[in-house]
Amino acid sequence: MKKASIIISAILVSFLTQAQNLRHISVKDAVEIAVKNNNNVKISELDEKVANANYHQTDAVFLPQVTVGYTALSTNNPLNAFGFLLQQESVTAMDFDPAKLNNPGARQNYSAQVEAKMPLLNMDMIYARKGAKAQEEVYKYKTERAKEYIEFGVRKAYTQ
Repeated sequence: MKKASIIISAILVSFLTQAQNLRHISVKDAVEIAVKNNNNVKISELDEKVANANYHQTDAVFLPQVTVGYTALSTNNPLNAFGFLLQQESVTAMDFDPAKLNNPGARQNYSAQVEAKMPLLNMDMIYARKGAKAQEEVYKYKTERAKEYIEFGVRKAYTQ
């Protein structure tokens, strides 16, 4: 009976030891996992995306500036009312009647304006664009160097 319990115990122990399989990881897999999960690399990649967005904001240097304006005025001041008529170029002989000149009633003047400006040469924005491009390249190199540093650290730890 003792021999049977020892054999059964040995079989159970062998099953338990097989449950703990060792997993071997290659250097390449270790580097990929470390680079993928490293916070410094993630932050560098986000900085790179922000720099790229800043560069694309400078595309506006080539676009026109458009402004739209609208004005509406109403007055019963005799001088302003006559001025509105002159601005509208709709003065008639009846408008010079002294009764109308002194007591014009309410007069309205409306104006709408659309203005488009196309810059010929905006050196400030051109230099800002060049600076944004340089910043984008800096963050790209920063991301690459961060990945290389993580790879170096993983390879160093793997060889030890």
